[in-house]
Amino acid sequence: MRRWFLRIAMVLALAAVVAAVIYAYRPRPALVDVAQVTAGRLVVSLDAEGKVRVRERYVVLAPIAGISSRIELDPGDAVAEGAELARIQPTLSPLLDPQSRSVAEARLRAAEDARSQAQAAVARTSAALELARSELQRTKTLAERGAATGQQLELATFEVRTGEASVQAAQSALRVAGHEIESARATLERLAPGRKERDAFAVTAPIAGQVLRVMRESEGAVVPGTPLLELGDLSAIEIVADVLTRDAAPLRRGITVLVTEWGTEKERPGRVRRIEPAAFTRISPLGVEEQRVNVLIDFERPVDAAFGDGYAVDVRFMLSDDPKVRQVAASALFRHAEGWAAFVVQDGKASLRTVKVGKRNPMQAEVLEGLADGETVVVHPGELVRDGSRVEAR
Repeated sequence: MRRWFLRIAMVLALAAVVAAVIYAYRPRPALVDVAQVTAGRLVVSLDAEGKVRVRERYVVLAPIAGISSRIELDPGDAVAEGAELARIQPTLSPLLDPQSRSVAEARLRAAEDARSQAQAAVARTSAALELARSELQRTKTLAERGAATGQQLELATFEVRTGEASVQAAQSALRVAGHEIESARATLERLAPGRKERDAFAVTAPIAGQVLRVMRESEGAVVPGTPLLELGDLSAIEIVADVLTRDAAPLRRGITVLVTEWGTEKERPGRVRRIEPAAFTRISPLGVEEQRVNVLIDFERPVDAAFGDGYAVDVRFMLSDDPKVRQVAASALFRHAEGWAAFVVQDGKASLRTVKVGKRNPMQAEVLEGLADGETVVVHPGELVRDGSRVEAR
């Protein structure tokens, strides 16, 4: 009996060793991160860097040759339309020769032609504004009847605001043209034979706004065309954002834009006004040539003093915002054959599943086919995860 007990013990010990070796060398489940397929809100956007700039800026030039007085204005000072900016004391005029008088007369005619163009622009923009207001009224009527969407009503309202801004810009250009005519006539009068008095010439502001830059502060001699100041209206500003041409393909006029990172945590809404037709080349920080295009953005509401000319901001183009979409973590998808695929966890094993993907952002992707709500997928599948391999959630 003792021998039998000894043999049984040896067999049991040998079986335990074999079982331990088999357990030690058998394939273990791969530890993976998992996520579930859910239904919820999916926002697709495009982020870019932008710069605030004044829509209409005016460089005030010296209209005549002479000695300019010291300019006492500083950048940021407000000026009224017609306010005196500087005074130029004319030099003794040698301008009795026919050539100089012909140049002055030509300048007056050019200024009068510019005023005619500005008048035509006012008429054109006013007609476009009336059409936009009529379209807005029709859209409101259709919206009350349920025949027009809220987006169409917003776009019609945006068109009216854009038309009003265009009319204001055209009217400002008309006023500037009028000032140019006055300046040209005054210069021509000074060129008249026998005109010897050296009274100072007042340089006035063509618009009401703020001083953006002072090009010539000290007193000194100037010639016609010398830049003196740059003026602009900070209440009429826009944002220009340069984006890659391949990213600009889904952008359209009128889509919503959120402006952020401009000094506070608030977001300010805007709309795309125009995508410029011509792209340009820019060298990236890595030394790669990139084709980019400027996108012009208007604020939906009047701006305040938080913005200035040349300020850097971040913009987010809202491409789509769906309230309820079947979605999955973008990190669970990978390229397979000619489409996308994911590993679905079923009974402790990874099952390869072909997936049809729709809209996506850096974090989530819309699932059109291939996955059902509530299914568990492997996130960031590594080389150890294959079709049919055992997996275990961390």
